[in-house]
Amino acid sequence: MTVYAPTPTEDFARCPVYQRLNKLWEPRGAEWTPNILLGRAIGEGMSQHYRLLKHPTEENRVDPLFVALTVLEEGYVEQETWTLEGLRKHTRAGLKEAIDTTPVQGPILMVDEPLGSGARPDVVYRHPSTGLSIADTKVRFKLDPRYREKAFAEYDTWWQGWHYAWEVGEYLGEPVKSIGPHLITLTPKVRGEHHPIEVTPARVSFWLKQAEVLWARMGDSFHTAPLPLELLTPNWFSCYGKFGRCFAYDACHVIQSYDEDKLSIVYQPKRTT
Repeated sequence: MTVYAPTPTEDFARCPVYQRLNKLWEPRGAEWTPNILLGRAIGEGMSQHYRLLKHPTEENRVDPLFVALTVLEEGYVEQETWTLEGLRKHTRAGLKEAIDTTPVQGPILMVDEPLGSGARPDVVYRHPSTGLSIADTKVRFKLDPRYREKAFAEYDTWWQGWHYAWEVGEYLGEPVKSIGPHLITLTPKVRGEHHPIEVTPARVSFWLKQAEVLWARMGDSFHTAPLPLELLTPNWFSCYGKFGRCFAYDACHVIQSYDEDKLSIVYQPKRTT
């Protein structure tokens, strides 16, 4: 069975049609926001920070802030709302907070290295008391303090984290003991917090039951050759969710066609940031 990385698996579980369309399209005229880019910039900066911790004598040392700002500047889109200098300020503050609050202790084993599925845990380390652990840098531009506890509670069934726990354990041949998001909030106040989640073999096995079913379905849909969109099974339960209507609603329910010429009336090719 082919093992698929967390993001395409989560998207497929939401809806196979959404998963396919979301790779290529976005609503026409969608306003660019810096949220994803800030996350990438701070995440890449933290990866460089961990590489330097892992190899402190590394030649040609590159400053993590330089890495973060380079990612930001290369992905920045000119528009009226967000200035590059303003986003540089958020990047500097977020990266400093991430470094100051990092949960990583003990030897670092892996930094942003691809596993067999293509999944790339941010950092795998051996904590002196917890044991084999994984931390993943997450960045949120804004988090209302009233919803902080709810935001962390949702990570208890965090698909990406449990995938990392399973695949890293398979790769290293020993069970992962802890996973956790290292959440950096940029506004209204810069804050970094780690939310450790205990990993047990029973919960990993429980997670794997669903994963294997999803991967089998994904293999049937596009392992050898991608099925035409018209032949994918939609999930009508996901047409509306907690964030409103699915972006692919017009394609499925209004245009009722996946012809590219017709889709291009409502959608545009997806930008990378």
